[in-house]
Amino acid sequence: MAGNYSKNSALTDRFVRALLPLAAGQEQAIAGELAQLKVAIEQSADLRRLIFSPLFLRAQQKAAMLAVLEDAKASKLLLQFIGTLADAKRLALLPEIADGFAAALSAMRGEVVAELRTAHALSAEQEQNIIRQLASNLGGKKIILRTQIDPSLLGGLSVRIGSQLWDASLRSKLNGLKLVLSNAA
Repeated sequence: MAGNYSKNSALTDRFVRALLPLAAGQEQAIAGELAQLKVAIEQSADLRRLIFSPLFLRAQQKAAMLAVLEDAKASKLLLQFIGTLADAKRLALLPEIADGFAAALSAMRGEVVAELRTAHALSAEQEQNIIRQLASNLGGKKIILRTQIDPSLLGGLSVRIGSQLWDASLRSKLNGLKLVLSNAA
């Protein structure tokens, strides 16, 4: 249902699967709240320290997180879920849970999330061409394209869907040529 996220994927999956039925009818709102919380964690050193540091007691983490979420007017369900995560000392899984929940919703809707990395920004037409090609290769499924600019690719692009990677970047081709030349010497 949800996907692979990291070394904690089995545990993350369990939390995502537990949250999905609880969020019935408000899945999109919960996904939005989780996404906002993930961004807040990424942008706030204090919030990262709170959830990742083993120095804080569960009660301290829970009280602080609930105060932050109440101030942000989070839903009752999210407050309860975060309270459960804090009680289990699993707040550090929040970014993964946010991604997993969004992926699970996409899968339920028959969507496929494709992560596109390019060396330079693409035009809307180029992105639409990539979406059409991916949809054609995946049996017409709806493609959600998430793009990221990565100048280290030098040129070309790479696309990741789940665990599959298609790498047509200049960096990859140069590394392949380097390997061939080093083996020939």
